[in-house]
Amino acid sequence: VLDGAPGPWLPPGFDVVPQCAGGLDARLADAFAGCTGPALLIGMDTPQVTPGLLDVDFHDCDAYFGPAEDGGFWALGLARPEPALLRGVPMSTPVTGAVQRERLLAAGLRVRDLPPLRDV
Repeated sequence: VLDGAPGPWLPPGFDVVPQCAGGLDARLADAFAGCTGPALLIGMDTPQVTPGLLDVDFHDCDAYFGPAEDGGFWALGLARPEPALLRGVPMSTPVTGAVQRERLLAAGLRVRDLPPLRDV
């Protein structure tokens, strides 16, 4: 999901869809709304991400949550994408991650945590 056209940095084999307008919660929700199956959304501002961190298996969980050291989150994975789980979550605050994770738990999802990473 990208605002603008992809550059030469995009490797082959990736589909890019336009980002919708609105706040970050709306843009993330819209990204999940376009998914028809399990999806893992990561932020582009987490340089510590490795391929191993992205190898998620939804066999015994409904969601993956990657907390960021600043109180947000760097990754969110949903076995069954549900945009409503993101809409209304306050973004870019010290409690964003806690609110988002609680939203997942309140929906009855089994959440598996990824390691905390740092946003830049």
